[in-house]
Formats: sequence, C-alpha cells, structure tokens
Amino acid sequence: MKKIISVVLLMLAFHANAQDSSKFTVELLNNMLNQYQECKIVSPEYAIVGSGEKKGVVDYNGNIVLPIKYRKIEDFSDGMAVVQDENHKYGYVDNNFKIVTPCIYTNATDYINGLAVVSENNDNSKFIDKEGQIDQVSTKLLKCFPTRYKSGFCVSGNLLVIKSPGNVESFQVDSNYVSIYGCAIIMDDNYKHRILTPSGWLKSEVYDNISSHGNYIVTEKMGKKGLIDNNGKEILPCIYEDITPPNQELIAVKKNGKWGILDTSGKQILPFVYKWAEVYNDNIIRIENYKEPYSGIINRNGDNLFQNQPEYIKTINNNAIFKIDGMYYAINNELKTPFSSDKEIMRIYDDFASIIDRNNYKKGLINGFGRLVLPCEYDEINYEYGVFHVKKSGKSSYVECVNIQKIIDEIVYYTHQADSDKEEGKYDEYIAKLKKADEKVMILEKNPELYDSRIANIIKPERERIKGLIDEATKLLNNK
Repeated sequence: MKKIISVVLLMLAFHANAQDSSKFTVELLNNMLNQYQECKIVSPEYAIVGSGEKKGVVDYNGNIVLPIKYRKIEDFSDGMAVVQDENHKYGYVDNNFKIVTPCIYTNATDYINGLAVVSENNDNSKFIDKEGQIDQVSTKLLKCFPTRYKSGFCVSGNLLVIKSPGNVESFQVDSNYVSIYGCAIIMDDNYKHRILTPSGWLKSEVYDNISSHGNYIVTEKMGKKGLIDNNGKEILPCIYEDITPPNQELIAVKKNGKWGILDTSGKQILPFVYKWAEVYNDNIIRIENYKEPYSGIINRNGDNLFQNQPEYIKTINNNAIFKIDGMYYAINNELKTPFSSDKEIMRIYDDFASIIDRNNYKKGLINGFGRLVLPCEYDEINYEYGVFHVKKSGKSSYVECVNIQKIIDEIVYYTHQADSDKEEGKYDEYIAKLKKADEKVMILEKNPELYDSRIANIIKPERERIKGLIDEATKLLNNK
C-alpha cells in the first residue's frame, strides 16, 4: 500500500512552526471561565485561573495544582516563574508549578542562565540558583556597584547573567540598558560603554554607545557602527555609517553613503548601490533606488517581487504583510503566500491569521486556505495552544477552530505509519492506523467551507480507498 494518499495531500502537508496542542477540552475551559472568571492556558497541560487578585493553576483535568491564592503568576523564564503571594512576597515555581523557592522575598527577578536576583526588605540582594541556593561567586559582584543599583528590579537585566567576579572597579550599571543574553552593559563616569560577559570584559573594548537588539549588539565608536553577537563575537567592525539590526540572517548596512545587504557572517549578499534599505525577513527587502523605479520590494537575489508597489507593509513572525490593490497578503521566507484577505492581517498563529475590519474595529479569523473561520465580530482573539480565547461584548469564551492543515498532516502521518505496519505484518495496527486516517478524512467531509477545490476533489475517493483497504486488511487478519 505504497501511495494510499493522494499526491495533492502530500504536497499540502507542511504544518510548520506549530506549538504543542493543549490537552484541555473547550468544554472544561469554558466551565472554568464560568467558575473563576479568568482563565489562560500557559502550557499544553496547565492553565492559570482566578478572579481579581487571587490566581492559581489547574491541570487539563481541572485539578488544582497551585492554590488559588496568589496575586501574581508571571511568565516562565529559563524554566522558572515568579509568583507573589497574598502578603506581597515573591518566590518561584518550576514548569510543573511546583514551589521551588517559598514566597519570602521583597523583590525577585526572572531567571537567566540559571540565576535570579532576590532581596529581602529591599536590601541584601543576592543571586540564587534554580534550587533557591545562594550563588556566592556572583553575589560578590553586587558589592562592587553603588547601593542604588543593588536592590529591586534595577538589578534585573543588568547583573543577572554575570557569573564571574571580574574587576568592575568604579563602573556603574546604566539602568537605561537591558541585559543582552549573557552580557551586561556597563557605563563609566566618562559615559563610555563596555560589555561584561560571564567570562569577563569583552575584548576590553570601550564604545561610545551600545544598543541591544535580540541576539545582537550594535556598537558605536567615533561615529561609526559595528555589530557583535551575544557571545561577544565581532561580526562587523565599527566602520559603517549605519546598521539596521539583523532580521534573522540579513543585515542592512550603510557605507560610503549607500546601503547594501550583508548576512550575519559579514558576507555581502547585495551590493552597496541603494539609497536606503530595510530587511523584513531572510528573503524580503524593501529598497529605495537613485533612479526609476525609485522604490521596490526585492528578494535576496535582487529580483523585484511586485509590479505594483505595496500601499502598506509590516512584519509578523517570519511573514511580511503587504497591501496591494486593496488586498492584504502574508509572504513568508520562501516567498509563498500562506494568507490573503480583503481585511487587514493582524497576527499569525500556526495555520490561522487574525484579521480586523477597520470599519468597526472587530476581529475575525481566517485559515491558510483563505477561508473565514471566525467572522469579524470579536473584540479580542488570542491563541492559546491550539484553541482560541475570544472576547465579545465583554464576555470571554474558548472556541475550537478546525485546523485543516493539521488534519492533512495527520492523515499523511497515519497512512505512512499504516504502510510500515503492513510491511511488518502487523495487521491489527495497520487497521487501527487506517481507521484514524479515515476519522480525519471525515472531519474534512464535515467542513467543506474551510478548504479549497484541491482537497474537495479528492476527499470522496480517498475515503472509499481507505475503506477498501480496511476491508481488505480485515479479511487478511481473519484468515490468518
């Protein structure tokens, strides 16, 4: 049974960048909303519930795993989350919401690289590890900084990742800067900047200015800019007039008055011939020319992507969103169009995109086949691990939307597994996999408005083929 599924479905199976699906049922989620007023899925197995200043955590069976008494339950960072109890004290839970550090601290920061900074009574700040134990080496660093930087959340993002003592002398933490994944920006009394990494000063370089951009640091010296990564490796020396922070692996840089495109290894991708350039993703670049056409959208080979210039452009995830002739399009790195709509595309979640009707500012949802999944009548739409949390007229609820692309992937998966089972003579498993594939095809049958003719034309013969294979396998099994 080497090709039990149509080539069309195989070509459509691309389900990429999907987050793990929630184990919660929509019925349970809506019951919890009625019971607790607030609910938010924070992992496939857990949701935060509560009302007002009392929050807790339940699992996908509705069992309480963290009592509903906490004022705050923050997002996870480095596998740990800050919680605040009814006494306004802070502690930590792990990713199973088990209390690791009790709520005894006045201030507490997120974990980064295995360490967090805590303090009691706004004094005596210290680093703690993920077991809640004091990290003595890192804590010594705190004594090297002025008192005003030692306590509270000023420490967060500036000292959190420093693990070696180093010689910081009289340098101060500039609270206007944030941590750069393993580096801390330090500014001296002459307003010069240096970068401190877990292994010490970064090449002893002194910069006039430093700014962080995700995984990269733009440096400036004597009016020229350069780039280093978050490990301290120099990508570009400070010889450029301007640099736009990398968007994935491409960088727009200016040299001798003209812009060009480099990659994050410093290799030239497009020459320095443009009046201006901006990178949207690894394959979409907006440029201005010195001669006609004066502007354009090009790919990394320099080819024009559109005959007509877009009226509108922005970046969402790895997609660039364009408006051309009244239609909005999402274009991904492969220059494919996973979404299109006559309404503005706001966000992209897995194989869905939220849209907004600017006439009434209501939101809706479309799928990758351009079909309307939810009409534009909602005030809010949020994606939480495979289900949608919506708000309409002040009332929240959860809705489950049929993910056609995911179903296609599952059909392909089960039929391929069935092939393997048949070759090994495992007819019980073979039949079970075929039945699972058939169940998924039945879902497609029940939702014809959510896909296009490519799928519609193969559903009926696909079901008949699978049923025939099930009957054939059942006979073989009975005759064994």
